[in-house]
Amino acid sequence: MNRKRVSHIFYRALPGVVVVCTGVLLFVLCINFKGIAQSIQQFSGILTPFFAAFAIAYVLSTPLNYLERKWLKGIRSPRLRRLVAALLVYTMALLIVAAFIAVVLPQVVLSVRTLLEYIPGWYKQLESLVRTTLAEHSFDPAKVTDLFASWEVYLVQALDIAKQTLPKLLDFSLSIGSFVLNILVALVASIYLLFNKERFCSQAKRLLYATVRRSTADKTISVVDLSHRTFGGFLSGKLIDSLIIGIICFVGCSLMKMPFALLVSVVIGVTNIIPFFGPIIGAVPAAFIILIAEPIKALWFVLFVIALQQFDGNFLGPKILGQSTGLSAFWVMFSILIAGHFLGVLGMVVGVPMFSVIYVLTKSLVEERLKKRGMPTDAETYKAAGPVAPVEEDVPVRPTVAETFER
Repeated sequence: MNRKRVSHIFYRALPGVVVVCTGVLLFVLCINFKGIAQSIQQFSGILTPFFAAFAIAYVLSTPLNYLERKWLKGIRSPRLRRLVAALLVYTMALLIVAAFIAVVLPQVVLSVRTLLEYIPGWYKQLESLVRTTLAEHSFDPAKVTDLFASWEVYLVQALDIAKQTLPKLLDFSLSIGSFVLNILVALVASIYLLFNKERFCSQAKRLLYATVRRSTADKTISVVDLSHRTFGGFLSGKLIDSLIIGIICFVGCSLMKMPFALLVSVVIGVTNIIPFFGPIIGAVPAAFIILIAEPIKALWFVLFVIALQQFDGNFLGPKILGQSTGLSAFWVMFSILIAGHFLGVLGMVVGVPMFSVIYVLTKSLVEERLKKRGMPTDAETYKAAGPVAPVEEDVPVRPTVAETFER
């Protein structure tokens, strides 16, 4: 049997072998699904510091590029310029984290403790109001007493647990060895990733072009570039926007002498990272916190937050974010709800840039298909009622006999 005969038999049997191997693999996965899922979970837990390192390096790459391009362009050596920029970026990031831990975090913990002390008095006032209202309507006061007595027991227990658990959780989170170790590994790995990002990109592109067709590699790189521009612009802009909104909220609450000014400002700033629903998610608990301490000022706080969000939505946000997503309000709401359902809070943050990439890719694919079918690609043509006519091709007009003789 010659070599060509063997090759012919091999290529004819290859699809069947692939199908059989795939079936066996799926059968093994179904039988050992729980064990495989646990192994994947353990493996992902081991890789958690490296995922965190990639996230840190990705967030810090934007200010690093800005420093290299604007402030450090006079340094001729690329490695020295990268080293100085990385030192500056990590120093600023560590100073921000240290300032938050040293200044903001203790004040937030103190505000939470003070808030817990307000709750019993507020509960007594609510109980008195309910008793008075029900007494005016001839309701049995014994039932009210039993109801509030049972709830009061649960409330006291919950407050005691919260007061005892809060400092313990804080001390535990700061002293746990594995957490600190993961943070250190993530920081070191992120420095290496950030310092050698061009090398890693080059290796990834070489591997891509070596394993798939050139057209597929080109499309993949285009998708990655689009995702990077969308995610990078949105996330960095949203973080800056939320930081500014949090600072403005703290200054305004301090001037109006709002209770728990720092706590509610942190809530407003953090939830503002979530597009569309973030202001509502942050304003409701913040207003409730102020309502417990001083009910009158809660109304002024709501009005202040509405004005602040109008300023953010109509002026500050467009100035910082620009057209980083290009989505309408409907698609923003749609993407947040869908991504939030599957990925939780993280999905609510990254859902908008993720859907923006899908939207742009789908739009370009639709336009490409329409061009191949000879149909118009502009959206205005399809707004009219009835079917859409194809685009008329420019057919060369043959000259008449008279025109031919004239020439």
